[in-house]
Amino acid sequence: MRRLALLALLIPLTACDGFFDDPPEGATLFVGTDAGEIVRLSVGEEESTALWTSEIEASATVVVLARGGDVFASSGQEVLALDAETGDAIWTDRVLLGDTVTNLAGPVEGLVFALAFNNLFALDSGTGEIAWQKDLSFDLTDVSDGAIDAAEGSLVLGGSPIRRLDPTNGDVLDSYASGDSNIRQLRIAGGRAVAGLADGLVSLNLQGLGENWFIATADQVDNVAVDGGTVVYSILGGGIAAASASSGAAQGAAEGDEIFQHVAAAEGLLLGVRADGALSAWDEGAFASCTAAGECATEWLVDDANATAHALEVADPDVFLANGAVLSRIGLADGSDLGRWQTEGAVVAIDAP
Repeated sequence: MRRLALLALLIPLTACDGFFDDPPEGATLFVGTDAGEIVRLSVGEEESTALWTSEIEASATVVVLARGGDVFASSGQEVLALDAETGDAIWTDRVLLGDTVTNLAGPVEGLVFALAFNNLFALDSGTGEIAWQKDLSFDLTDVSDGAIDAAEGSLVLGGSPIRRLDPTNGDVLDSYASGDSNIRQLRIAGGRAVAGLADGLVSLNLQGLGENWFIATADQVDNVAVDGGTVVYSILGGGIAAASASSGAAQGAAEGDEIFQHVAAAEGLLLGVRADGALSAWDEGAFASCTAAGECATEWLVDDANATAHALEVADPDVFLANGAVLSRIGLADGSDLGRWQTEGAVVAIDAP
């Protein structure tokens, strides 16, 4: 196990605009800050540059969704669509929904879905016009804040019950009695929807929302990620665990008394960010022999963070971790320090296309 501290120079993102005549080739990230900025960051081997910056309403509820050649972002009550290459606005008019957006999903059927505190909006991805809207007090009740995903032609909404909606009009097609209106995360992958519940983790077949498998837990499942055949999840105050995406068979657990802020899986590694901001990586194969109550050796650990980790994103071969106003680039294979970038305001959302 390597135990590493990140010591690189802080470089302001805003000072990087135009720094390179020909931007270096490498990972592309789209970053959102609570200061009201959406930034396209090109990551090179030795330097990185902000290729463009767009303004959005300043708030702590920022979501960035990079899909194809478009970037959709929300902050507070505003939603915008940008050309990923140039940063130019796709929508002619500014879109203010009059309700604080908690998550974005899509696009599916030419629509982007904005889940807000009191409404679910379907926006035309090309124009920003509202195609349909559902009131969460009357049309769809007991919906969980932020628990939405749209992929593989389906739109799934977390809550009690979990619902599969017709993306073209918002009508309910199928439902699953979750008994939990406080679902923290929901993911669509491989023809299934995986959701963290108050008492377990459930996998549902997209067509019909029939239960594929259920794993009982001692407390709320608060983070969920799916990578290929593996589901990695964390339990509130109960550590991190992994399961087979197809069968739900247990594939190990660790740090049974820890709270995790984010989880991910990539390239044979399981990643978890603890409540203190420390990032751990476990080998997926070795993890299968770990138990929540026992010792479990990590492949590497970065534990010099001193702030809440707002976002975690894998863009192979790197991992990007946002701690406050610092965005750290970490080598996925060995946890090595590859640089840090200082932003104006805290980075609260990251997405890689």
